[in-house]
Amino acid sequence: MIEAVIGLEVHIELGTKTKMFCRCENRFGAKANTLTCPVCLGLPGALPRPNLEAVERVVRLALAVGAEVAPVLEFDRKHYFYPDLPKGYQISQSRTVLARGGAIQVGLRQIGLHHLHLEEDAGKLAHLGGRASVDLNRAGVPLVEIVSLPEMRSGAEARAFLEEIRLLAEHLAVAEVRMEEGVLRADLNVSVRQVGDPRLNPRTEVKNMNSFRALERAVAYEVARQSQALERGESLAQETRGWDDQAGQTYPQRRKETADDYRYLPEPDLPSYPVSAAWVADIASCLPPGPADLRQRFFAHGLSAETVAVILESRARSQLFEQTAALGADPVVVGQWIVGDLARVERESGESLADRAYAAADLADLIQRVATGSLAGPGAKRALELSYRDRRSVSAVVAEEGLSAISDEGALDPLIDQVLAAHPGAVQDLLAGQEKALGFLLGQLMRKSRSVDPKVAAKRIRERAQACNTGF
Repeated sequence: MIEAVIGLEVHIELGTKTKMFCRCENRFGAKANTLTCPVCLGLPGALPRPNLEAVERVVRLALAVGAEVAPVLEFDRKHYFYPDLPKGYQISQSRTVLARGGAIQVGLRQIGLHHLHLEEDAGKLAHLGGRASVDLNRAGVPLVEIVSLPEMRSGAEARAFLEEIRLLAEHLAVAEVRMEEGVLRADLNVSVRQVGDPRLNPRTEVKNMNSFRALERAVAYEVARQSQALERGESLAQETRGWDDQAGQTYPQRRKETADDYRYLPEPDLPSYPVSAAWVADIASCLPPGPADLRQRFFAHGLSAETVAVILESRARSQLFEQTAALGADPVVVGQWIVGDLARVERESGESLADRAYAAADLADLIQRVATGSLAGPGAKRALELSYRDRRSVSAVVAEEGLSAISDEGALDPLIDQVLAAHPGAVQDLLAGQEKALGFLLGQLMRKSRSVDPKVAAKRIRERAQACNTGF
């Protein structure tokens, strides 16, 4: 029986304000080639200077996965020639990486890590109409590369591993991982062998996987391709391949390089820097909770697995959940609002919680008003939308927009009578004991007013329907 042997090399662009070895702004979406300088362009005489914030972020990640941080920070030159690499080499780490070991928990298994190292990114090529252009804004952006051991055995497991790393980067404030911006990319290494055989066959590297779904599909394709080649008696070559997402298959690019091909040498423009044990300990003492810890805390509040997964998608959601629950709101109800209406408002507004910094006090106020009946149904949803969009407090929105729930029977009766008169068939169904009719009539009433208290209204609809039936 054939089994897959899978390893990942995960690259995360660090969310620092400036690049790795210069003071150019680290920002996505700027006009091409406007965030550059002599250092990141590799012009003669320009000298690099390391970004301490980038080092600290990688140490934070290393500590969270249980890796051992090196006592010294050293850099090397990795030589290769490509149009988006202006210096003709990349400043990376080879002799001494920043951290070794550690593991990522994936389900019931731990996937071991070989090491984590710090380097700079290359630029970006754009292929349009048979021509290529280069944007060097990304050149010099700090990257952490996380290299796993070849311990994964399926595409689903590889995907779960990558998703857990994304959550770690998010919750440890290493980076805000926006997949569409290429912040997180992975090189996939796949080989196949007979189950029980300790030897590794030549592996295929699939470069720059930038979606979880594509990663899983690429594993499935490569396992099938390599297995079929072995069954035909063909030998497998160690090579680098690309991924065609539309065709759902990999394609050959070049033979796989070895370390010798890169001609590593110590970076002559950067000295060795000592990494203080006291500094590492100080970072460890301030380490925020990772996704594994947060899962346990959220499950202890009685949240479902689906709700926990949605909340964990962003650090801002997790913080909002814990802050709102700490103000006395029912944690299950808080979770329902965050994954339901608040997530919808995020999408519709185009402004994430991380950008908006929505106040826990406002969400707690909204939940309290709903619980006491002073805010209800569409009115509560509207209050959340306006509060989020306009940066107004919930109390101000409710007062200024007149969204307080109508619970006075005298105020409700005229509206209810209009609904009953317009839908006599539903009234007869309700009187015949069909409960669905009550929901229909309540829905019609709430269309007339966003501020109806549904509990009071349901009770009054029954009473008014019976009154109409008896002629009172």
